[in-house]
Amino acid sequence: ADITVSAYGNLDAGDFHADQDITRVWVRGDLSGNLSTGGNIALVECYGSIDATLTAVTIGTVDAHGPIAGTFNASSSIGAVASGGAITAALDAPSIGSVSPVGSKNSAAALSREKLGREGRRRANELSV
Repeated sequence: ADITVSAYGNLDAGDFHADQDITRVWVRGDLSGNLSTGGNIALVECYGSIDATLTAVTIGTVDAHGPIAGTFNASSSIGAVASGGAITAALDAPSIGSVSPVGSKNSAAALSREKLGREGRRRANELSV
């Protein structure tokens, strides 16, 4: 079975590892620690800041209201990283989608990936901070 992680406050994940997919990590506060899986991490939503290490085959979307720091490692791809603050996280993957601090002219709100074609996505990735 896949795993969902939820916290209504801050979450220090420590050294959490799952062999199966992590479908969602939802944190009302700040997220820290190490989250790893032999599968995929589909979605990380945080209402605070993120300063964590995420390790997976694929990391789908990481979205935080606060700044995002730490290290995100994916052996296949990282889909999107969006933040209401600075993004200083080290991203390591063969394919990285959009990286968008909210409020920038290149934010996820301004550059809806669903509305862009292949050339638009390539251009959006070049413009992203």
